[in-house]
Amino acid sequence: MGGFDNFRSSPYVSSAAFVPFSKPDYYFPPQNAERYSGYVDLKLTCCTDIYIGSGFSHMPENGKQLVYQTMTYDGKAVIPGSSFKGVVRNLASAVSNSCLPFLPRYGKDGPAKYPAGISNISCKDGKFCIVCDIFGAMSKGSKVMFSDMYSENAIFYIKELNAQYGPKPVYTDKHGTAKGYKFFMTGENSYEMPSKIKARVVKKGAVFTGRVHFKKITEEELALLMFSLGLNDMEGQDIVLKIGGFKNEGMGEVKVSACDFVCSNMLNKSAGELAYQYYDMPTANQDAIEKISDEILTPV
Repeated sequence: MGGFDNFRSSPYVSSAAFVPFSKPDYYFPPQNAERYSGYVDLKLTCCTDIYIGSGFSHMPENGKQLVYQTMTYDGKAVIPGSSFKGVVRNLASAVSNSCLPFLPRYGKDGPAKYPAGISNISCKDGKFCIVCDIFGAMSKGSKVMFSDMYSENAIFYIKELNAQYGPKPVYTDKHGTAKGYKFFMTGENSYEMPSKIKARVVKKGAVFTGRVHFKKITEEELALLMFSLGLNDMEGQDIVLKIGGFKNEGMGEVKVSACDFVCSNMLNKSAGELAYQYYDMPTANQDAIEKISDEILTPV
C-alpha cells in the first residue's frame, strides 16, 4: 500500500472545514469612488505554537532523527510576507463573491467540478473580481504589499509531531464536486499517528510585527482587506488566522491586532471599524462570514 493509503487507514483525524463557494462576479466600483492609500502596522500574537518551514532539516549532534527547521533570518523567527499574504487572500476569497480557484484533474474520475449553478469568471482584460483587483492577477499588479513579519521574543524548541502525508489536490464529494474553500478549525486536534517527525517550532506567546501597505483602493476593498487580516474589533465576532504547518494539530493560530493605521483622504475610521462594516458591503458573502466567525476561526 502507498503512503496515502496508509494515511487513510491511520488514526488521523481531520479538523478541516469547508466554506461553500459563492457565485463569482466582477467588481465595478462607481467611477467617482474615493480611493485610499496608506498602511497598517500589525502585531501577530501566537495563540499556539507555530511552524513556518524553511525547507531545511538538521541532524543534532549524536541525534538519530532529522529535525525540520522553522524559518529564521539573522537568528530571528520570521513569517514571510508572501506566506501571510496567501493566508489573507484565501480568507478574502472565501468571504466575497470573488473568482473561484482553479480545479485541476485529480485522478481517474477526471476533473473536479464546481457546484451546480456556479460557473467561474476569468479575471483579465480590465475585468477583475474584488480579490484580484486588490491582490493582483495575471497582467495586473497588486495594490497591497506585505512586509515580512519578525519576532524579537520567539522561543524555539523541538517538538514531536505526527508525520504528514500529501492530501488529494482537490477536496471533493463522492460526485467529484469541489467542497469549497478549506480552513483548519481552531483548537487542538489530538490523535496519534504511528510515524512521528521532529520540528523546531516557535513557542506559543511569540509576537511578530510587520506592515501592510495599500494603494488606491476603494473603501469596500479596504474593508475586505481589514476583515481578512482578522481586525474586526466587534466583541464576540473577532477571529484568529491560521498559518504555517501542522494546522490540523492546532498549530499556527495567530491573533492579529493593529498597532497603527494610517490612511489618506481623511477616512476617519479605525481598521476594526472598517473590518466590521464589510459584512454589509455589496460583495460580501454573509453566510461565509458567519460560518468563519462563528464556527471555524473562533478564538479558543
